[in-house]
Amino acid sequence: MIRLSAGGDAFAHGADVSNPEQVEDMVAKAIRDWGRIDILVNNAGILSDRAFGKMSMEDWDAVVRVHLTGAVTCTMSVWPHNYLASAFRGF
Repeated sequence: MIRLSAGGDAFAHGADVSNPEQVEDMVAKAIRDWGRIDILVNNAGILSDRAFGKMSMEDWDAVVRVHLTGAVTCTMSVWPHNYLASAFRGF
């Protein structure tokens, strides 16, 4: 854990957001250290050095796995631990 000079604590985790097991490990470590997760910022992304017309389907699949599936994977993993989610349990 890192103590921030502006106040608060943080930790770094190199999870690949397209890998559910790594995301679960990241969430488990956050819960272990803080007991809950108040907010999730889905800001992971990858950049392809190719114009859309030059992208392969493999390149496209990687973008979708990180940008879309990764955001959903992180949100689903955090949801049970987020105190605000209790207001939306029926959704």
